[in-house]
Amino acid sequence: MKEQALKKDAEKKQADARAKEIADAKERAAKEQREEKARHELAEKAAREARDRAAAAEAADRAAKESAARARAKAEGAGVKILAYEMPKDPKQPWKTKLLDESLHKTHNFDAKRTPSEMGLLTELFRRAPGAKRSLHPTHSVTALGPLAEQLTATHHQATTPSGRGTPLKLWPSERQ
Repeated sequence: MKEQALKKDAEKKQADARAKEIADAKERAAKEQREEKARHELAEKAAREARDRAAAAEAADRAAKESAARARAKAEGAGVKILAYEMPKDPKQPWKTKLLDESLHKTHNFDAKRTPSEMGLLTELFRRAPGAKRSLHPTHSVTALGPLAEQLTATHHQATTPSGRGTPLKLWPSERQ
């Protein structure tokens, strides 16, 4: 009878061990499912955030372009278009046009005393300083202050380049005489 009790006890231990293995396997499977669900939710959240960032960047880019276009239209007109004309066989007939470029802005009138600096507040304040002299170069004007201001800015508009030889930006003192 003792043998039977030992055998029964051993079978019970085996059944308990097997039940524990099954319970552990179920718990591992449930844990893996929870982890997989959490990974999936994180991936979905990251994808949503990426889409939101892309949409926000696109909206900001569109707003910046629209704002710049409105500013150009308001300040400088609608802009300049470069057209190519195709001559018909009969020059008295209408000529066809082809748009080559419409990215240019309408040139503004440059006034050395009134046109504000486009390089920020400090350069604008410097331009307005008493005694400051501004060169007449239409695209790269320079403002100077001090005893050489007139000499530095007087001929800038005649230079062949905006910042090379013959300009106030040339660093060699011999060029400035």
